Amino acid sequence: MFDIKAKEKLRNKVNKQVELRMKETGATDEKLVRIEINKELRAKRKEKKASNHEEVDQIKAEVMKTMAGQNKKVIEKAVNKATAKYFSKLKKSKNPQHILKQKADALIVNVNSQLWCPNDQGWWDEECQQKFDEVELLAAMWEINLLKAPQNFGKLYPAVCKKYFDFLAKKRFNSTKESEDKNTAEKVKKSKSALQRKFEEKKAQNTDSKKTDKDILKDVLDEMNKKEKDVNLKNLKKFWKPTHKPWSDKECSDAYVKISEQATKMGFDLDTKAGDFKKFKTKNKEECSKYFKLLESKRTAFNAKQKTKLEEKAAPVKEETVEDDATNNKKTKFSDDGLEIPEESPKKKIKVVETEADVDETIQQVEQELKKERRKQAKLAKKLKLKALKEAESMIEEIKEVDNGDLEETKEVENGDLETVEETPIKKPKKNKKSRDEVLVVEDVSEDLEDSVVK
Repeated sequence: MFDIKAKEKLRNKVNKQVELRMKETGATDEKLVRIEINKELRAKRKEKKASNHEEVDQIKAEVMKTMAGQNKKVIEKAVNKATAKYFSKLKKSKNPQHILKQKADALIVNVNSQLWCPNDQGWWDEECQQKFDEVELLAAMWEINLLKAPQNFGKLYPAVCKKYFDFLAKKRFNSTKESEDKNTAEKVKKSKSALQRKFEEKKAQNTDSKKTDKDILKDVLDEMNKKEKDVNLKNLKKFWKPTHKPWSDKECSDAYVKISEQATKMGFDLDTKAGDFKKFKTKNKEECSKYFKLLESKRTAFNAKQKTKLEEKAAPVKEETVEDDATNNKKTKFSDDGLEIPEESPKKKIKVVETEADVDETIQQVEQELKKERRKQAKLAKKLKLKALKEAESMIEEIKEVDNGDLEETKEVENGDLETVEETPIKKPKKNKKSRDEVLVVEDVSEDLEDSVVK
């Protein structure tokens, strides 16, 4: 299947290699380092390609042998034709539809082999194998592959097929349970492919008795091919019109509208046909290159902004680390209870993005470090709180014990005093008698207040 993130993966790989190379060599010019790494990667790809095509050399040697003694130009043409044929076959073999077809052929062979030659069963023996070989030989005489197209053989020899399946049924019926159990223990569980699962579902839902396994498999293949085409179209649309990206703006959407209008004028349908994107790109190379340069510039500008923001956040942290290195002492904080508190600087752990690396990863890293620090602080606060509560409880218990002791002592003293000391008459408290002049003054003041209220 087509990998839409292939370019992004390659870019990330190159960025990581650039960072490592700059750290190892201490180079400052990022552009030169990037060019060197790209050259190395290209050379590796060429070597790999050359090593994988050893068959090409064999084809050339065979053509040269067969056409020995002829004109050089004729031999060169024949060699080029043979190599072109080989590479076209190789290209077709990598096509996802071709791969799916190969899987379907293998599946139909597996299904037919379970019916005609179930040699993985416990009751299958040499006699069964001999009978199957006879039937297969008869089919081969008519150039029929029994496991690929058994329906053709069934039309020619229905009586032979009936006799063969009756023989297999008798063998299975007469088999012992021990042999069946033995077989099931030997079986190895294998995960089913998506094609096999869909085929089995479709076969279970099938109500038409005339439909063969081949017809059902053909329907499943058509469905899967259609689904894959839809996914490819969706991914191409996302690549050409990246509205889901944060750096995409009105300018990008306007540029895409212009391109789509031009495509419709040329007779290309970019909404429903995935192949039209490639055709349009080959016929309008300049305009497409301008459009993709615009998208690339928007992306790089956005990444540069994110990079500066991260650098601004990390700048004060750098200064703190430099001071720590100068003193060569660990700064540890202690609470009132003597517990060690970790430094509240999660940003110290974060590396500053020096090159155009993936900004999303650094943002996630910042968030994770902040979360970790918050958890640590919460745990520390919880510990301090629990310790304070325990101390408070112990203090309250001590105070209670002291109070109980004092009360007992005072009771004992009171009892002793009551026994020894004689009773004394209780004196009533004296009332504060106001003088007559004071009472008259208060009465005059109250009368004046009442008159003012009435007025």
